[in-house]
Amino acid sequence: MTYRRQLDRAYIEREREYWRIPGMAVVLIQPGEEDQIFCCGYRDAEQKLPVDEDTQFCIASCSKSMTAALLAKLVDLGKLDFDVPVRELVPELMMKDREANEAMSLRDMLCHRTGLGGHDALWPGTAERKDLARRLRYLDPSLPFRQKAQYSNLIYALAGYAAEAVTGQSWETLMRQFIFEPLSMERTTCTAAEILSDGNHAEPYQFKDGTLKRMKFWNVDLAGPAASVNSTVRDMAKWLHFHIDGGRTADGRQLISEKNFLQMHEKQIDYVDSAGLSDDCYPGRGYCMGWQCGQYRGHRFQKHSGKIEGYSTLQVYLPEEKIGVAILMNLHSPSTPVFYTVLYSILDRVLGYPDAHWEKRFRGQELYAPLERYTDCEEDLRDGFLEDSDKGREPAHPQEEYAGTYFDPGYGTVTVTQREGQLWLHYRDQTLPMHHWGKDSFWIEGVKEDILTMTVPVNGREDEKGRICGLEIRYEPRVRPVCFAKQS
Repeated sequence: MTYRRQLDRAYIEREREYWRIPGMAVVLIQPGEEDQIFCCGYRDAEQKLPVDEDTQFCIASCSKSMTAALLAKLVDLGKLDFDVPVRELVPELMMKDREANEAMSLRDMLCHRTGLGGHDALWPGTAERKDLARRLRYLDPSLPFRQKAQYSNLIYALAGYAAEAVTGQSWETLMRQFIFEPLSMERTTCTAAEILSDGNHAEPYQFKDGTLKRMKFWNVDLAGPAASVNSTVRDMAKWLHFHIDGGRTADGRQLISEKNFLQMHEKQIDYVDSAGLSDDCYPGRGYCMGWQCGQYRGHRFQKHSGKIEGYSTLQVYLPEEKIGVAILMNLHSPSTPVFYTVLYSILDRVLGYPDAHWEKRFRGQELYAPLERYTDCEEDLRDGFLEDSDKGREPAHPQEEYAGTYFDPGYGTVTVTQREGQLWLHYRDQTLPMHHWGKDSFWIEGVKEDILTMTVPVNGREDEKGRICGLEIRYEPRVRPVCFAKQS
């Protein structure tokens, strides 16, 4: 096989400029060659501070592959088991679905086949992961157990909690001890405080209303095992080398047993690429444990993407060819057209294929991406939940009757307050205004759930005496609305 050894830096820079990405870092790994790293743009666009090889980015859901590696190591040590029902090891991890409650294993959790999808409104916040574990038994599943993969940050957070429960150590400590330190990933961390206190971190951005805007850093420590790892392009190269080398450290030590390393990378369930790629764009076809699998032009790959407020990441490697690519950027959205244009152009050059002009598949010929391409992470859940016949009708109750504290055993506490003629709903880490739809119906916008910013409907509930006794909030579209009962 002939390897073309140079990254096309001009091509990557053109893509960065077209999509208005503040900063990017790309690494290419090839067998027998030094890693190639290319950094361009700014980690801080206002101060024009450049991205370099040691700039920290939040890698979001690429964290899942690292959590899976930690759990595989704990399986090696006899602390955990992929296939024993997890409640035998961690009794508080109980499910509402009877079959899932009896049989759910770490394997089920790590490949998203528990029947529980979404419920991303539960994080982040001031709760602890043990609190999430206790709430799990009250959450409605959206599919039968083991029927189909449903991506779940919550389940991954609780897989990390299982590691905490059996060791008595925090997930963050375990990650440093068993993954980062053995791989010499010296600039990889797990918390918001660590990246924010680092003098060389990328600021998060989004392109909104025609302007590049810095976003407030979103603390997702509660869901850390799913989404909170921070890393650099240099450390991501070390992470990919570890996988390309079959679970071995740089000095050749087998960090994870060959058996469990292979299990971690074997397809566990069908899973069509969440990026929505068409068949001729080589989507992933299965979920392993913290990785997706598929083929690019007949070459087997392992990959995972990550996205959180203001950051997007892609990690990919071809195990037979020992080729790896990681792409980090500090723009929230879009990411799919950037990632696959850059990734596939790199792979084609390295594998010796003719230039397929992937940029023509994912974008137009304009100087810059159209504004509508930046709205793919906005979602409106009002349709079908708020009655058209109620729209604009007078409130059925005075504002002060809606004020109070509401509770659901799965979702916890919601508080409604009134000030200056406006109702405000506080939940988790957000306080948002309630806009009146009609009668007892409202809607709130700006609700953050994973990568989405959502508009969410709220309906008041009355008791037999006509008093407000609860709120129905459609936080999770795949199941019935959450019914919060009024406490005071």
